[in-house]
Amino acid sequence: MYNQAEQEINNVVIFQYNGEKWTLWDRFQIDHPMTLKEFIEHFERNLKLKISMLSQGVSLLYSFSVQKAAREERMQMLMPDMVRKVSRKPVEPYVKSLVFEICCDDENVEDIEVPFVVYHFVVLVCDYVCLDIIDISNKQFKGRRTGCLYLTSQRIIFLNSDNKDALKSISIPFVTVDPVQPFFSANYLKGKVKAQPYGNFEAKDNAPDQMFDSPPPYGAPPPYGFFDAPAPAYNPPQGSYYGWSAPVASVASGPGILT
Repeated sequence: MYNQAEQEINNVVIFQYNGEKWTLWDRFQIDHPMTLKEFIEHFERNLKLKISMLSQGVSLLYSFSVQKAAREERMQMLMPDMVRKVSRKPVEPYVKSLVFEICCDDENVEDIEVPFVVYHFVVLVCDYVCLDIIDISNKQFKGRRTGCLYLTSQRIIFLNSDNKDALKSISIPFVTVDPVQPFFSANYLKGKVKAQPYGNFEAKDNAPDQMFDSPPPYGAPPPYGFFDAPAPAYNPPQGSYYGWSAPVASVASGPGILT
């Protein structure tokens, strides 16, 4: 059985369309709020794919078979709101993302095999956040910005409040940051961000409200200013759910499911 599974993995089919390569084991990720209309336009504009059918679980959300009045109403709804309305079930507070299945056509109205779509929720929203970018070769991105920060289960998203600035927004996946330390007395996070491939961006991210004269000592953390979460916070929960989950007591229900 193991050899058979290993052979299937090695022989996985790779699909390519419009310069993008994927397997059916991959996924598209959406990390910011979208209505159904914006969701469909996102695939048409960025991937040249036209969504012909959209579903979540057993709920059919969008299709030619859905009545016109219902389609037009859903077009203006945020994706989680549409799921709640169609399924007639609440989205529980512990749910960090929704998984959508889509059927797509290309410009020749041919069916395209595509992965599923993961729609992440915004866990926390903070206004008036200062972002300082240093040690970057492109000088137009260097300096301090003020804007809004979105925390999802996968990444941090910063939206610049200055629409005329060269830096409109920046997405920081957790897997690209190191070493990050919270300073609760100073109320800021300090760390480095590794630029992602093909992002045309090379930078280190530093978002302090105030700077220290010298870095903290290497080795053990200093006796002040740092906080280590208790060990149970990083242990997998008991049961059938194998993903990481923050303790319920440490995650407030607000601001709700904003996506």
